Amino acid sequence: MPLVPAIDALHARVRRSQLLFRVVLGTRYLFAMAFIPTGFVKLLGYRFTTISTETPIGAFFEAMYQTGAYWQFLGATQILAGLLLLVPRSATLGAVLFFPIVVNIMVITWALEFQGTVYITTMMVFAAASLLAWDWHRLRSILVATPRLADQSDWVTGLGPWWERTAWTVGLIAGLLTWFGTRQFTAPWLMASLAVAAVCALVALAGLWVSVSRDSVSVTSRC
Repeated sequence: MPLVPAIDALHARVRRSQLLFRVVLGTRYLFAMAFIPTGFVKLLGYRFTTISTETPIGAFFEAMYQTGAYWQFLGATQILAGLLLLVPRSATLGAVLFFPIVVNIMVITWALEFQGTVYITTMMVFAAASLLAWDWHRLRSILVATPRLADQSDWVTGLGPWWERTAWTVGLIAGLLTWFGTRQFTAPWLMASLAVAAVCALVALAGLWVSVSRDSVSVTSRC
């Protein structure tokens, strides 16, 4: 297949990008922050929404809620996928599990004609697909029989200095607790502190991303 070498070359080039590595990491974290608290809502047997059952959307969610075990199964699956994304060794499996979950959500929003939400869920599908594309080297054997020959020694596999890792950790924890707070799992008095911590982490990471982008441009211009 002549297309495969081209895909391999593009994938190897993408995997050498410091900026794209962080974009992928941020996407994984955002999925985990959004779906783990939501999954707990379902797993504990609570309703996801208070929309009136007189509407198609409200009736749909109420019907799923009334299934009981299936509702909790959905929550457990979302939690599992989110946790898998947070662990580097299992992130590929998490991406594989997340993709059908997100596609299902997109189809639901389009079928029930959610106003505005349909565009968000469509972008979520593209984000989930990008996580699969990032791990093409691990998934390609499912589609292609030829062995991979590209050198992986110059691929980006980790974050930078300790303060960057700290910023990512603080941002993840603050984001998770904030999302838990929107589901009434976090004490209200913590929300302001969490918001400040999340903003500080974002500012630190944004500064680093600008620096990484400039370095990437500089390297490209020299090449």
